[in-house]
Amino acid sequence: MSRLLCTWTSALFILGVILFVAGGCQKSVAPPPIVALKNLPVDALQLRVILDEQRKTAADIKNPEQRGSLAMALEANGLPALAIEEYHAASILDTNEPIWPYREASTRLDSGETDRAIEELAAVTEKFPAFAPAWHRLATARIDIGDDVGAEDAIRRLMELVPDSIRARTTAAEILVATGDAPAALKILEKVTQEDRQYEWAYRLLGHVYLRVGQSGPVVESLLQKTMGAERKYEEDARENKLLTFQTGRVFELKLCTSLLEQNRADVALPRLQKALRGFPDDLQLRLLVAQAHQGVGNKTAALKEIHRILGTNPKFISAYLLKTNFEIQNGDRLAASVGAYNNDVRSHYRIAAAAATEAISHAPDNWRAQFARGRAEAKLSNDAVARIHLKKARELEPDSSEICMHLFEVCRRLNDRALALATIETAMELDPENLTGWVKLGMFHVTGENLAEAQKALQRAARINPAHPAVQSLRGRIANLQSKKKDN
Repeated sequence: MSRLLCTWTSALFILGVILFVAGGCQKSVAPPPIVALKNLPVDALQLRVILDEQRKTAADIKNPEQRGSLAMALEANGLPALAIEEYHAASILDTNEPIWPYREASTRLDSGETDRAIEELAAVTEKFPAFAPAWHRLATARIDIGDDVGAEDAIRRLMELVPDSIRARTTAAEILVATGDAPAALKILEKVTQEDRQYEWAYRLLGHVYLRVGQSGPVVESLLQKTMGAERKYEEDARENKLLTFQTGRVFELKLCTSLLEQNRADVALPRLQKALRGFPDDLQLRLLVAQAHQGVGNKTAALKEIHRILGTNPKFISAYLLKTNFEIQNGDRLAASVGAYNNDVRSHYRIAAAAATEAISHAPDNWRAQFARGRAEAKLSNDAVARIHLKKARELEPDSSEICMHLFEVCRRLNDRALALATIETAMELDPENLTGWVKLGMFHVTGENLAEAQKALQRAARINPAHPAVQSLRGRIANLQSKKKDN
C-alpha cells in the first residue's frame, strides 16, 4: 500500500511539474494599457468618435484589431502620438500581422520622425517581404531624403509585387525624375494619366516633367495650377479604409461637405451635415451648408428656412445673402426653361435675388462676391446697364476671375460696348486658356465684327481643345460664311 501511495505521489509530482512548465511556456503577454485620453485637443465630433472606440477597446483590450481601430481613430483626428502607442500595442498583441507596425512607422513619418520611421519601415519589409504598402512608403520616404539607391531598390521590390499599380508606377516615374531620367518618367506618366484620369499626383508630376524636358506654355501652366493641392497615394491594406470612416470634426466636415456639394452629391452631404449640426447647433457655416444641401436635393422650403434662420441670428452674414441670391436665380432659371424668361413669376425670383445681393452690398460694399451676385441678378432682369456697373466693380475687386469676365463680356456685348467686351473676354481667356466656350464666344464676337483673322485664331484655339464639339463646328460654319461674304465683296 505504501509503495502504491509513493508511486502515485511521484506521478502527481511529475504531472505537476509538466503542467507548471507547460503553463509557463503558454503564458501570454499582458496587454499594454490603453492610452490615457484626457484633455484632448479635439472638438465634440472628434471626441465622440474617439471615446466610442475607447469603450470598445476597454471591453476587448487583448484584441489587436480593436487596438488598431482605436489607433486609427486617434490618427484620423489629429492625435498621432497617441495613435503610435496604440499601433505599437496592436503589434505586440499580434506579431504576425504587418499592418500595425507599418501604420506605426507611417504615422511617425507623417509626424516628422523620418529616420526612425524609415528604420521601422525597413524592418517591416524584412519581416513581411510580400507586404506592398511598406515597400511603397519606404520608396517615397527614401526619395524625400535623397536616398536614390534605397528608393530604387524599394520600388523594384514593389513593382515585383504590384506591377500594374497606378500609384506604384507613378512613384517609379518620380524616382526616375529624381535620378535624372526625365524622358523615361514622361513615358510612364503619359501612359498612367491615360489609364487613370483621377490620380492628380500623377498629373502634377507630369506637368513638372514637361517643364524638365523643355515643354511649357498655357496647357502645362494650367495643369500645374489645377493640381496644386495634389498628394501622393500609397498601396493600401484594405483595413486602412477605416481611417476615412473615423475622420470627423467641424473643420473636416465643412471641407468634405463643401467638396461633396461641389460634386453635386448633396444627398451624401446632407446627413453628414445634419449629424455635425447636432454637435454645433449654433454654427452658421454648418447651417449654410445644410441650406445648400437641402437646395441640392430639391427641398426648397427647408433651404429657405435655414437661410432665414441664419439671417435671423446674424443679419450681416454675407454668405447667407449670396446663397439666397444663387438660390433664387436658380429657381428663376428652372422656371424660365418651361414658361419663358419674361414670365412674372420668373422675374419675381430674379428680383428677390437682386434684393438679397443689394442687402449684402449694404453690409460689405467691397465684397466682390456680393457685387458679382448683384450683377448676375440684374443681368437676368435685363438691367444690363446696372449689371455692368456691379460686374465692373466685382472685376476690380477680383481681377483674376475668368467667370466675372465672362459675365461682364455678355452684358457689354448686349450693350454694344465692344471695347470693354473684347478686353474682358481676352482677359478671361488669359486666365482660363482651356475654356472652349470662351474661345468660341471670342470667335463669334470677331465674326460679328467681321474680323476674319482674329476669328480664325480663336477657332484654332477652340479646335485644339475639342475639334468635334458642336460649338466649334458652328463657329467654323460662321467663319466660312464670313469668308464667302468677303470674297463676294
